[in-house]
Amino acid sequence: MKIKKSIVILLCIAMTVPCSGCELSDLLKSDISETNTTEDENITLTYEAMMYDNTGNNYATFKGNSFNITPNKVKQYGYSTNGSWDWWYETSSVVTIKIDGNYVQSCGSTVIFKDSRLEITPLETEIKATDSSGDSEYTVDVPDENLDTYFSLKNWWYNSAEKGQGGEKVVLIQSQDGYNIGIVEGDDVTWKVAGKLPKTTLITVDGMPLYLHRCNFTIIDTELIAE
Repeated sequence: MKIKKSIVILLCIAMTVPCSGCELSDLLKSDISETNTTEDENITLTYEAMMYDNTGNNYATFKGNSFNITPNKVKQYGYSTNGSWDWWYETSSVVTIKIDGNYVQSCGSTVIFKDSRLEITPLETEIKATDSSGDSEYTVDVPDENLDTYFSLKNWWYNSAEKGQGGEKVVLIQSQDGYNIGIVEGDDVTWKVAGKLPKTTLITVDGMPLYLHRCNFTIIDTELIAE
């Protein structure tokens, strides 16, 4: 009976959290200007918000010294387990972009937020991989752990995120429909999911931020690319 009572209490707590009216727009907002630091105090960093359609055409670019990206919340309704109407908040696909005090509302477009010192080079030719196979025997790296351990969250996160981070790389950026936008190169490139922002990844290139919103991207070690 004590176990059942504990479960009931936990369920009641869980059901009251979504209905608390918590401002997701306040909890999830991200200020890009927090990276606006430099060793030379005489340099004022600027940022660019580059907007693309699904075919990779850059139809608008905004520049500023401070960016704030805020996901918008929408109220959703549905039946609870006891058969009564309930409501909760979800993050919508519309984002509000604040640029030096002015606003852009965007939904569905690919948006690249970048330090203005970073350059996106148009991809004019196909990227060709080097042939490093030679006459060596083909091998497959099979993990020592059993499958249950290998596919656990801990091992998955290590293999997909930490392994291969850092070092000289090329970042190929594409629109959501797979049209090439361009490449960014760096001597030290790492990435992480921008958890406060929907559908956004933060890629750091030589210490400079590159936020990719609704983008396809591929990060490739330069050693794998043919001259």
